[in-house]
Amino acid sequence: NISQPPDGLACSMMALPYIEAISTATYYITRVFAPLNRHIFFLSSLAVFVSAYFYISIHSKLSAGGEMADTQVDSHQELPFQPPSPPSSSSPSAREKMGNTQEEKTDTTQEEENIGNTQKEKEEEKMGTTQEEKEKVGINQEDSTEDLPRHSSPLPPPPSPFASASPAAPQRYEAQESARFKLTETCLLILHRGDITEWFVDGQSDAIVNAANRRLLGGGGVDGAIHSAAGRDLLTACKNIPEVHPGVRCPVGSARITRGFQLSASYIIHAVGPIYHLEEYPESKLSDAYRSSLEVARENDVKYIAFPAISCGVYGYPYEEAAEVSLTTVRDNATNLKEVHFVLFEEPAWDAW
Repeated sequence: NISQPPDGLACSMMALPYIEAISTATYYITRVFAPLNRHIFFLSSLAVFVSAYFYISIHSKLSAGGEMADTQVDSHQELPFQPPSPPSSSSPSAREKMGNTQEEKTDTTQEEENIGNTQKEKEEEKMGTTQEEKEKVGINQEDSTEDLPRHSSPLPPPPSPFASASPAAPQRYEAQESARFKLTETCLLILHRGDITEWFVDGQSDAIVNAANRRLLGGGGVDGAIHSAAGRDLLTACKNIPEVHPGVRCPVGSARITRGFQLSASYIIHAVGPIYHLEEYPESKLSDAYRSSLEVARENDVKYIAFPAISCGVYGYPYEEAAEVSLTTVRDNATNLKEVHFVLFEEPAWDAW
């Protein structure tokens, strides 16, 4: 049933009839002459074993030849790479070549060391030049490690985020919609439609006001947006503010101050406004929140301040009434300020202010 048998198997099949003929002849010789003489029987048996031996040897050699032929047919397969054996160390020429190679490696190593020393010298010269330039310009590389404030007392001025920038004044916050008014003889009122977390003027004397709750631990609306933008350090600073009552760090109508942390503005003033439907006199409490914020700003030499619509939204204060209270209070208490900003995110608040 094999249409194309391997070469070894074919050769074995061709030799098989001859081997069988020898075995058959040996068998009959044994049957005839074995009773006559034991020597003849012995020789006949030996012939059988010799025939079997030659049969096995021929079959093995022919099979091995067939396997070699099959291996040669598959010569397209790649053989694994075997690196050449190293030269004998007893040969004089090999020793000389090995010595020359070691000398070349030593020379190459010395050249690399010389190049590395030259590069180090150049880097040290550059570092020295850079240090001299920094000393001339007056760059201070020390970071401030002052403790966070625990109350609304004056804070030392924060480092400006624009101190290492070019001498030109930084680009201050500008919204798509803005309006300017003269609040007093020395102070401007500027309204913006935008995000208060992005507001800043100079990064040194500017502050945004957070519409906070009494715990000062963050919340929703403007409070949550400011905590998210300022980072985790803001929550740590708020927790360091002492409680005036259990669970109350800033009563309604009061204000506290912290750093701006990751905000562009230098300070955050946390003011707590009234919940419109729970306060008996919400107008008075809202006015106190704006007034307290302006007092804290003045104590910390803040010249630019930005308010949101305090108590509007979740606290339910009507926009029209809140706008009237805020503008009246700011106009009467904006002493020592250069600019008062209102950054209003929602359209009803923008329209009301």
